[in-house]
Order: sequence, then C-alpha cells, then structure tokens
Amino acid sequence: MRDIYSRAFKVIVWAGENDEYAISATHLTGLVLAVIRENPSIFEAGHMQSIGSRNIIMNHVCFREYAEAAQKFLENEWFYRVWTFQEAFLARDIDVVCGKTIFPWKPFVMSWGALDRIGIKLPLKGIESAKTLFATCSWDWFENEPLLESQAKPSGLRLSNLMRSTYTHKASNDKDHIFGLLAMVDPRDGITFTSHDGAIEEVYTRYAKLMIQDDGLLQILSDAQNRDSGILLPSWVPDVS
Repeated sequence: MRDIYSRAFKVIVWAGENDEYAISATHLTGLVLAVIRENPSIFEAGHMQSIGSRNIIMNHVCFREYAEAAQKFLENEWFYRVWTFQEAFLARDIDVVCGKTIFPWKPFVMSWGALDRIGIKLPLKGIESAKTLFATCSWDWFENEPLLESQAKPSGLRLSNLMRSTYTHKASNDKDHIFGLLAMVDPRDGITFTSHDGAIEEVYTRYAKLMIQDDGLLQILSDAQNRDSGILLPSWVPDVS
C-alpha cells in the first residue's frame, strides 16, 4: 500500500454523493487561503497580524454562512476509517470528490490547520477524527512554505502514536487497526507484520511486543487498561479493536 499510494500520479478520494456540505467546505477553504496569501506571516509566533487575520475571517460573511456546514462535511464517513490515514498521508497529490464537487486535499487540510493556528477554535464535537487526520497529514507543512510546493513526507511517525490517535476509528476487520497504519511507518524502523493471517489475539500480542521494543517504554501497559470487546488477551496487551 505504501508503494501504491506514494507512487500514484494522483489519488482520488470518493466521499459520497451528497455534496451539500462539501460545497460549504470549499468556500471556507477559499476564504482562509485568500487571507493567508495576503498575510503570509500570520503563522509567526505572537505575530499581531494573526489577530487581524482572525478578525477578518470570523467577521467575513463567507465564514458566518459556511463555517457550520463545512464542519458537517467533516462528519463524512471517510474521515472515520482507519485505512483513510495511509491514503491521505502517503499520496503526493489528492483530489476529493463528493458528488459534483471536486477539490484538492492539501489546501483543504491547510485551511483547517490555519484556523487552529490563528486561534479560531471551532467546536470539536463530532469531528475529532477529522482533526486527528489533518494533524497527522500536516504536522510538518507549516515549517516548509505551506501551499507553495509539495513537501516530502516525514519519516518520524511511530506506530504506537498512530495507534493511540486512531483508537476510535472504524475498520471492517479488527486486525486492520494495525495493518491499516503500517504503510505510514518508516520501514527502517523494523516494524513489520509478515502476514494478515493468524488469530487476532496473536496479532495484537505481537503488536504489543513491537511497541515495547520500539518505544523503549512501558506506556502500553496503561493502554491495556480499557478492554471490553471480549477478545481474550494477556493483561499487558491493549485491545485496539
């Protein structure tokens, strides 16, 4: 999957037929990006322009009209699938297609990150998964001339951190809570699973061993406290289903 997504000329994300909320999301993205282009230094720490830009965005008729509906788009099922992470993170170029609405992924993500960085804290309720995905995809973009050129993907993502970020995400196969993220981890880290076969108890136990070795810590013991799926696991192995 790493090879497929990272080498593709373009990846198309299908987000369903209903584009009512997607249209609002594209309008909001356009507003935010226009403000960024006019004030490229607003992301500098403590910069006074960020206050003015925040006011410009929040008082703009487009923001008042589209912000709520744009958030509704972030409740789309695509944002809640664990396989979405590798698709969105590894691809060099992504277009999101929702009904008849088509828009590029990176500017869309950047606009939501920009809102957060200049202090516009939209309610988290219902869109936690989308914000986690945005943060994973863009955590290095703001350091490298955002919106200008495609940046190389960072290699510092750890499987343990990805797992903790996606505990609430959905997968049709419980093993995919692990397998759906492996392509995002630097292969040089040695975090590999040779086969999707095997009992889920074996897969989760092997994951736990790898995380202890990779982290050099025992934080995974606290991860193992909340288990209610009925899968029989050793006491120190987290249930990530």
